[in-house]
Amino acid sequence: MASTLVIRRLIWVGPATVALAVAAVALVQRIAIVLVQPIPAAFRFPMPSIEPLVAAALLVVAAVVVFAIMAEMAIDPIRTYRRTALVTLVISFVPNVVAAASWGSWQSAVALAVMHVAAWAVTVTMLTRLGVVRSHADTIVEA
Repeated sequence: MASTLVIRRLIWVGPATVALAVAAVALVQRIAIVLVQPIPAAFRFPMPSIEPLVAAALLVVAAVVVFAIMAEMAIDPIRTYRRTALVTLVISFVPNVVAAASWGSWQSAVALAVMHVAAWAVTVTMLTRLGVVRSHADTIVEA
C-alpha cells in the first residue's frame, strides 16, 4: 500500500524536515535581529526569543502529519499538499500584517514573515521531494 511506503519514509524525513525548518528559522531570526535595530517594543518578545523556533517545530510537525494524511487520501497528494501549504503560508501572514499595522513596525513584521517563508520552503521541499516514493509517471508507488 502506498501509505506504508510514505509512513516508512516519513520516519526519517519528518524529523529531518522539522530540524532543518527550525534551523532555517533560527538563521533568519539571527539575521533579522542584526538588521532590525532597534527592535520595536511590540516585537521584543518574539524576535530574540525561542518562541519562533518552538512554534516552527510544532507547526512543521503538524505539516508532516497533514502530509501523511494527504498522501493517503488525496488523488494527487503532492499537488494538493503544495496548494494547501501555500494557502496556509498566506494565512500565516495575517497576524504579522495586523501587528505591523497596529504597532507601526513593518520591518519586524517582514522579518517574522521571512521566518514563515523559510519554514514553509524547507517543509514543502523536503516532504514533496523526499517524503514519497515516486514511479516514472511521478505518482506515489504502491507496494
